[in-house]
Amino acid sequence: MFVFAECWSVASVRQYSASVGLPFDAVACAAAVAGREEARRKGKQRRFFVRLMRGFDCAIARGLRIRWFVLTESPLSVASGVSFYPTFHRFVDWLRYWYPDFQYCVVEHRKLRLGGELRSDFHVVCFGEDYLAAESMEYWWSEHYLGSVTGMEAIWSPRSVGSYLAGYLSGSDSGRFIKATYSQNWIFPGFVRISRRIHHVWGRYLDGVELAELSCLTRGERAWVLAQFGERSRFRRDYLEGCGDVKVGRRRGRDDL
Repeated sequence: MFVFAECWSVASVRQYSASVGLPFDAVACAAAVAGREEARRKGKQRRFFVRLMRGFDCAIARGLRIRWFVLTESPLSVASGVSFYPTFHRFVDWLRYWYPDFQYCVVEHRKLRLGGELRSDFHVVCFGEDYLAAESMEYWWSEHYLGSVTGMEAIWSPRSVGSYLAGYLSGSDSGRFIKATYSQNWIFPGFVRISRRIHHVWGRYLDGVELAELSCLTRGERAWVLAQFGERSRFRRDYLEGCGDVKVGRRRGRDDL
């Protein structure tokens, strides 16, 4: 019975038990299903935390500033029907005109407000240049989404922030969690495919140091380094000799004046 309970829902197990004439243990089945759901939550939380921390490792290796802030919904934005993610992507395009290195992770969760109204908050963890124009960001977001930008500050303890955000995926907070989205260069494009391929060949994933080293390279340099991986199970520092860090030019904008 436990074999079926780990794979099926309680209703599916009950129906199967009736069809084959086996006794149905509702308590044991419900406990097994609850254990399965708890294992799924913990796995999701662990994957989120690892990906978030790998992005922090890459930002630190590239010498970029890490921040976080909150984008909030307002009654006006809810009533107007403005969609968050298309507006957020326009917001990112606008930011990258002035700050080309801007990369992000967005964690969306729902929060019960006073009066019983359920609205979303969007925690944005980002890294990039040393300076961001908070007042201009607040003005743009209030004009286009009718919300606010709050709590912008630098992150000095990445692990503490990662643990805090991962808490939305477990326990009582898991019901409020909606989803997490990342920019393409949060680590580097294709890192999941590369990590899975190396795990298939060598039986292990790339660690934070290796991903950070790869994120500092151009696409061509990264391909060359990965080609050297065929004969060894770890990267060697001499593979990185002659591979310069990615230098992204920055355009000066009005917010820098």
